[in-house]
Amino acid sequence: MPAAKILVVYYSRTGNTRRLAEAIARQLHCDVEEIRETRERFGVIEFIKSCFEALRGHHAPIETVQHDPRSYDLIIIGTPVWAASVSTPMRSYLASHKASLPDVAFFCTMGQQGSKSAFADMQKIVGTPPRACCAVTASEVAAGAMQPYVTRFVADLGVNSGKEI
Repeated sequence: MPAAKILVVYYSRTGNTRRLAEAIARQLHCDVEEIRETRERFGVIEFIKSCFEALRGHHAPIETVQHDPRSYDLIIIGTPVWAASVSTPMRSYLASHKASLPDVAFFCTMGQQGSKSAFADMQKIVGTPPRACCAVTASEVAAGAMQPYVTRFVADLGVNSGKEI
């Protein structure tokens, strides 16, 4: 079976989702795309604003992406959970690329909960169910305890990345 062409796309405000995205990409030996906003979100005030924006289903202006999702067989999409919702930068990416997304899988980082509603949000935006989902808490990422989640997620994807998984 030929190797699947896979892209991990993520947004990370604090670095937790980035660390999880990098771990997934390392295990799959695939391309990675970080979604970047055109504004900064630092500090407590921006955190609170981010939660309100996510609750209201807002979009955030993002920079142009480098990878065309149509060039891939599977797009693995990662977001932090903001107020039990997908982050606004990832909402923007999903909304603008939903017509060109092939098969998808989702992952998220969160405080303690909210992954189910964030994944439901993501599925509603893209219009198709994910192949697999992975949710990891920020404390598990900080403690370096995310590898079992990554291993399980990659196994659930059921893909041949061209390398032994």
